[in-house]
Amino acid sequence: MDGVERAVVHPLYLRHHRQAEGVQRDTGGYAVALAASMKHIFCGNAGETYFSTSDIGWVVGHSYIIYGPLIAGMATILFEGTPIRPDRRRLWSIVEKYKVSVMFSAADGDPRAEEAGSGVPEQVRPVEPAACCSLPANRSTSRLRAGSPRD
Repeated sequence: MDGVERAVVHPLYLRHHRQAEGVQRDTGGYAVALAASMKHIFCGNAGETYFSTSDIGWVVGHSYIIYGPLIAGMATILFEGTPIRPDRRRLWSIVEKYKVSVMFSAADGDPRAEEAGSGVPEQVRPVEPAACCSLPANRSTSRLRAGSPRD
């Protein structure tokens, strides 16, 4: 499918907070930032599969579950629910089933990944953010992000 040309300031979406009016994201700067971060931070390549445990209701969530991976030409997994139910290996089962090669867990996703336990599949190339959404990174699950030895 061919892309559609848009002006840099073309509205991409409105994000409503507690304010009466929403905040508009422009297509250009937002898309450039996502393309750059998918390439230089997540090291994602077109054709790979990407999985984020972020909450899609937050900016980080929809940015790195939908827009970022698709801009990079990656397949992305949209998962709603708790990846530790009905069993603790569900998160890693998703990773293995869909051959995920890049995974990101925002600070709010770390407790779920931590509860899922060890056994990060080898094909996952972790990334290491220092913080996300103004929340400190959870050090006990840094193995998801730091490329440290897997259990």
